[in-house]
Amino acid sequence: MERSLETTRISGPGDIKDSVLHTRATEGWRDAWTRGFVALTDGCESGLLMLDFYERTSTARVYEIFVLGRFRQRRIGTGLMELAEAEARKYGAKLLELEAHPLDESTDLLTLRQWYSTKGFDGKSDTRLMSKVLRNEINE
Repeated sequence: MERSLETTRISGPGDIKDSVLHTRATEGWRDAWTRGFVALTDGCESGLLMLDFYERTSTARVYEIFVLGRFRQRRIGTGLMELAEAEARKYGAKLLELEAHPLDESTDLLTLRQWYSTKGFDGKSDTRLMSKVLRNEINE
């Protein structure tokens, strides 16, 4: 039986104890835009989601999604992407964007783009930008 991902909303990098996740959040946090979440696995911080929302264009952007190496292959990234979609919808976004960037040597760009494609993201093969139209779940 699969259990749902435990996450906690953070108000800034100072809320993160894990040094790797803290550093990643510190490098990209923008106070006016960023909504942050930390995934917890057995009480340990295991992943980070940073999501920006741009009201003027009804667009949300996954600024960063990162899972610590020792927690990979446990569907934490999938859970964080599902959370990103839910939060984007909550804020009225019609489009969810991201730039596919491998964040360490264990993942190549093609594999990462394929993973995002399985989550419904699309993008031209010659760019890193990928997007997903968020449909109103009631009308799907």
